Amino acid sequence: MRLRLTGGYAMDKADGSGTMLFDLASRDWPGEVLEALRIDPAWMRLRDGLDLMIETGMPAPGVIRASGGGAASPLWRQVLADVLGAEIATVDTAEGAAFGAGLLAAVGAGWFPTVEAAAAALVTATPAAVPGPDAPRYAEVHAIYRGLYPALAPLFQRM
Repeated sequence: MRLRLTGGYAMDKADGSGTMLFDLASRDWPGEVLEALRIDPAWMRLRDGLDLMIETGMPAPGVIRASGGGAASPLWRQVLADVLGAEIATVDTAEGAAFGAGLLAAVGAGWFPTVEAAAAALVTATPAAVPGPDAPRYAEVHAIYRGLYPALAPLFQRM
């Protein structure tokens, strides 16, 4: 059985790629789909982004702050900690981007001398998940994922 979910997960919007669940055995379909979605390309792209920041010289973070709908889910936070290899802390706002823009505006208006000072005064982070026993498996899956897209890209237009 093959399912293909198109759209938001395409790495290169010019091709026909999307999330693929390929060759699922019919005997445990729901369990296999759940596992495949836990290794969804969205998780792998988050790891790609973190790796790119580290490659440019940013120190690897010990704690990553998360906000929004997914951050409310213990499973989502655990998978994020495992994939990124860092502790996940939730913040006291569901609208992280808007709140961050507000922090920048507060600094620009002179209410705080630096972004760090504004964040220290206005953001509360609560530890939520640490990398668990699945973290090495996600690191292995990420290494495989990194080779999949270049290998499969020529085939996406044929699907």
